[in-house]
Amino acid sequence: MNKTYLKVSVIFSYITAVILILLAVILLSFDRSLIFDDTLISIEQIKMFNLYLNSLSAVMLAVSIINIIAGLNIQQVRKELRPVRVALIWSIVLMFTAGFLPGIFGILGSNASNEEHTSSLEHKLKEIESMYEKELITYEEYQKLRQQIIERV
Repeated sequence: MNKTYLKVSVIFSYITAVILILLAVILLSFDRSLIFDDTLISIEQIKMFNLYLNSLSAVMLAVSIINIIAGLNIQQVRKELRPVRVALIWSIVLMFTAGFLPGIFGILGSNASNEEHTSSLEHKLKEIESMYEKELITYEEYQKLRQQIIERV
């Protein structure tokens, strides 16, 4: 898991949600009577246009809510409160709701290997082994520290 990529995905999902909310509010509050000349267009067409804009606003609000939920779920994965597959699933959802970038960053972040974690684990184990070899700690202390490091994995 790459937490930086996941963070970028979360930020993009929130930005997209805010933009969609703003656009929906603008569409809902827009005075549509300024567009039409009553002589050229029928009342039914105006009603249809209004229905279309209201429906579009509702879809925008729904998608923004989905983006916020996706961002919250991916954020929980970053904090290691949920399994990595949750980030992968929500990243795929973001591909369709927030756009290509947030989805790709989420997928890359959830599929990244744990090389950094493994190398730091190896480093800690070698460090305590070196301390034991230099007789800075006893064998019992070495075993206890080693067990604590392994348990954290």
